[in-house]
Amino acid sequence: MLACPPAMSRVALVLVPDFRDSLKKLAFRMPVWIIETPENRLAAQEAWHMAEEWPQIDVTVFNGVPNKREEWASQIGLIDLHARITTLEVIGSEMTLPARAALTELGFDRFETTREGFRAKRLTASPARRA
Repeated sequence: MLACPPAMSRVALVLVPDFRDSLKKLAFRMPVWIIETPENRLAAQEAWHMAEEWPQIDVTVFNGVPNKREEWASQIGLIDLHARITTLEVIGSEMTLPARAALTELGFDRFETTREGFRAKRLTASPARRA
């Protein structure tokens, strides 16, 4: 029997304080982790309501913009537990040295600047974590 390859996943990490106008469109394309603000919370609640009809919509709200390498590694590691990321679309932040260091430690090896921030890729998702 052939083993199934690990699922590959593209995830957005949104660090924009008011992403209300764009969240719905992005959430239809990929899972979204978005920074907690009153505006983003309202947009996330709308997305959660939409998910009743479109179950592929997956929006998670989190606290605290990552700045240090450890914070980036912790946030991306948490997302990775849920989605096994192969592509991370970061919206609302430039590629910083701490972000790149954390991503490199987590196996990301291709980086590109985008209009909204940056994209990080790795060939395979991280191995499944065991409790």
